[in-house]
Amino acid sequence: MITNDLQIKYKISSRIDKVDKELLHYLAKSGCYRIHYGVESGSQRVLDYLQKEILVEEIYKVIEMTKNENIQIFVYMMIGVPTETKKEMLQSVELINKIKPDHVNYSICSPFPKTYLYEQALIEAQVKDDYWQSFAENPDSSFKIKTLNKDFDEVELRRIQDFAMRRFYMSPRLIFREIRRTSGFKQLLIKAKLGSRLLFPRIFY
Repeated sequence: MITNDLQIKYKISSRIDKVDKELLHYLAKSGCYRIHYGVESGSQRVLDYLQKEILVEEIYKVIEMTKNENIQIFVYMMIGVPTETKKEMLQSVELINKIKPDHVNYSICSPFPKTYLYEQALIEAQVKDDYWQSFAENPDSSFKIKTLNKDFDEVELRRIQDFAMRRFYMSPRLIFREIRRTSGFKQLLIKAKLGSRLLFPRIFY
């Protein structure tokens, strides 16, 4: 791509432990304008529980290297991991507040069958019954994926998720940045609508 000067702009997804300074340099030079990183947590204990095989210090280092190459950063975080405490969830929020990515998304942990997280939850009795197996045996259109942290119900996790999203997207720094990047009134309206849907999903939609 670089040799043939293709001038193609693209984005990629990666793990924190799969990039280094040299790779980021060539990614930027070849047209990569954004990297989506699956960070998941700001707590080292939770990262170890998820078997991410990364250190919190590595997250800071890689994010800084990515910014130095002028590549945008989209970070994926997860809350409600089995055994995760509220303090650890807030550590994730604080991590995002410090590394200041361009975009972030917080999802609620809802493991699928046969994954490590789901099998661990069964072993540790975070899940009392194998509800995926029950669904496979008796499919039901009203079936809903469950959260797996026994200390928080879905309503509580949604409340923390909303708080985390607002903490990031309602910061003056980010709002002013998006206004500067807006080319006209029509685009501003579109961004405002998307923003309200993102920040207040259970109020307006």
